Amino acid sequence: MPTDDGDGAPDWKQRLNDYHQRMRRIQTEIAEHTHNYGDFVYRTKRYYAMKSILERARLGALEPNWRDRLTAPDYTQLLAIDPACQLYSDIDALLLTELQSVPHGDWGPNRGVGWRRSLDSWLATSNNALDQYRPLNHVLTDSLSAATLGQPQALQVQLHHQFTAAFERDMIEASYKAGLCAGGEQLDWRGWLRQRATRWPDVPAAETFLVALHDPHFRDDLQTLPDYW
Repeated sequence: MPTDDGDGAPDWKQRLNDYHQRMRRIQTEIAEHTHNYGDFVYRTKRYYAMKSILERARLGALEPNWRDRLTAPDYTQLLAIDPACQLYSDIDALLLTELQSVPHGDWGPNRGVGWRRSLDSWLATSNNALDQYRPLNHVLTDSLSAATLGQPQALQVQLHHQFTAAFERDMIEASYKAGLCAGGEQLDWRGWLRQRATRWPDVPAAETFLVALHDPHFRDDLQTLPDYW
């Protein structure tokens, strides 16, 4: 029969203490992973929400009262099935509050500052939204690459993220240049974009886009300015 004062295994108090310490470490790690995952989901959803709003503003399709028209998804039924969905419910509620509090920039409808100032504001705000999102995406890509070092799938994911980063940045600039053309400046924004596209990572999405770029009417909608600017 085991005793507490032998020279063998640690006594039951020590084993219990070790167990509680391990459980605390596990709980801390779970909390950290949940926080990091939640932060990634939130920033990703925030970026794509702002991207959609800014694209609609650029094309003249953003309602003046767009903040009042925003809603968050109803998770009531999902929460009844899976309480873990509370994370997504909280993220969307926080996102709704933040989007409704977006400052009234000159890129918005009916600001009365002239198209050039509105276009400049749109460019700065679009690049700022991308700047806030891309570092987080790089962290995810680097982590995935480290975890799957040498695997072809990891390389493809990394290349795709690099393509997306370059593509989105260049499309913002191309839209800006197209707006300048609509305002009367002489710029070959499609030629500029074709030149930039030759530097993108070699992924299938880039090849498809390069084919579309040779259409002389590619994105004619960008070479317009909103009436409300």
